[in-house]
Amino acid sequence: PQAWLDWQLMEENNDVWGLIKCNFKTEEYEIVKNLYVRMQITRFIKQCYTIIETDNENVLAAINPEKTQLVVALNNSSESSQSFQLNLDTSVKLTEQTKIYRTGKTENCEQLSAEPVKNNQLIYSAPALSLSTFIFQLK
Repeated sequence: PQAWLDWQLMEENNDVWGLIKCNFKTEEYEIVKNLYVRMQITRFIKQCYTIIETDNENVLAAINPEKTQLVVALNNSSESSQSFQLNLDTSVKLTEQTKIYRTGKTENCEQLSAEPVKNNQLIYSAPALSLSTFIFQLK
């Protein structure tokens, strides 16, 4: 990506498209989940990262230009938990500094305890209606 652009920052009395729900008359506003979802993508998949093809439409992966960081975002838009199995290329060497962030019913782009990666494979159960972002440091 060269830039991340949102066409609608605020939405009056609606939390579907905007990042902030507001009332223009009373000048009250409320941050909605969309802000945290977009935050998770734009904070970790930075300018000049290369988007990597995956075989799952609910997985977005990108690598930085130096090939030292791999970011994988898992979107579970269903009403129930969903299992994801990430099979990373065996030529990729990971450090132990993997981080995970999640936005869901009770989290707003919160860092969680890292999930174990064994033999370049990660099995993860994503809670319902959540976005989980993994940041893998590469050797």
